[in-house]
Amino acid sequence: MRYVKRLALWMCKAPDAPVKIGDVDRASSIRLTNESEIKAIPGGNPDAILSHGGSVWEDEFAFMRDQERNFYNAEPVTMQAEGRHIITSTPFSDLDLFWDIISDPEGRWPDWKRYKTTIFDAIRDGLRTQKGNPIDIEALRRTMPDEDEFDAAYMGIPLSSRSSFLGELIPLARKKYTEGWTGGSLYGGFDVARVSNGDMAAIAEVRRQEERYQAEPTVWAKRGQEFQVMQDAVVDAFNEHNWVRMAIDGNGIGLESSERIAKRVGPARVDVCKMTPQDKATMMTTMRDLMERGNLGLPDDRDLLLDLRSIKKIVGETGVKYDAERNERGHADRAWALALAVRAAGTEPLKTLRQVNIRHRKRPREPLY
Repeated sequence: MRYVKRLALWMCKAPDAPVKIGDVDRASSIRLTNESEIKAIPGGNPDAILSHGGSVWEDEFAFMRDQERNFYNAEPVTMQAEGRHIITSTPFSDLDLFWDIISDPEGRWPDWKRYKTTIFDAIRDGLRTQKGNPIDIEALRRTMPDEDEFDAAYMGIPLSSRSSFLGELIPLARKKYTEGWTGGSLYGGFDVARVSNGDMAAIAEVRRQEERYQAEPTVWAKRGQEFQVMQDAVVDAFNEHNWVRMAIDGNGIGLESSERIAKRVGPARVDVCKMTPQDKATMMTTMRDLMERGNLGLPDDRDLLLDLRSIKKIVGETGVKYDAERNERGHADRAWALALAVRAAGTEPLKTLRQVNIRHRKRPREPLY
């Protein structure tokens, strides 16, 4: 809406502008002097659009959790007012509705006009940074985990599900996410990061009720943080969100952090994961299994989705491993934090010694003979 307001104010300043700005709501709307109105309606609630009429523009459509309902709910709204239905987006997966409409392999969308703007098209048309500097393509490449994600972000090419371990399941998992769900219990995961290697320290959260899991938007993800800052962030999240249990990356530099956090929240509520290749394989296959069965919902958290998509199954001389390329965006840190949270949610809490002793004392003493 900031862009819309800026453009509307600029256009309405023209002496021959047919309309002027009437009333501006800072949050979500602009009313013009001809009684028309521009409104922002969050795509997280597909039914919110149904009471309106006019033209509909659905922005970043490929990253909406329920593309089908958002799309089909917009159709009667535009029909009633003889408006236009526009969808724009950076592509994400080659399996979602957005790419089905763009590529139209079965000829289902003959009336739609399609346009693609790559980063090179934009530069040729005069794109600059906000400070007026030229765009550095190589710098943009370095921020992407691989060439596939550069193509998706800047070249209008969707991510292929073939190269990712979880890629083809992400659209399904996003449909399983329920906004505002408060059932079950919360669990956490913490992926520790070095200050020097550019990785991110990340904290993730999962809600579980029986066989249903739901990832929440990334709780915390920062680069170059001191250990004390990271530990405080984890403990704060643990206490504020009332986690039942959490799992921590206890590999190498994570060992000391896991010990300190365990002392602060209670060792029985912390699962220290050594992050061996076997541990990683188990966590990734567990997440894939949950997604295949439709038991894991994923939020509209672009960074988290891209991290999950970057995980690859790599077969080498030493066996199979699950990993992602390290780059300026990190090392799939949010994905590993989520995998740890899922691990915590799937592990029964350990009994403390005190609980065991109390139970033992209450047990009737058996005769010696």
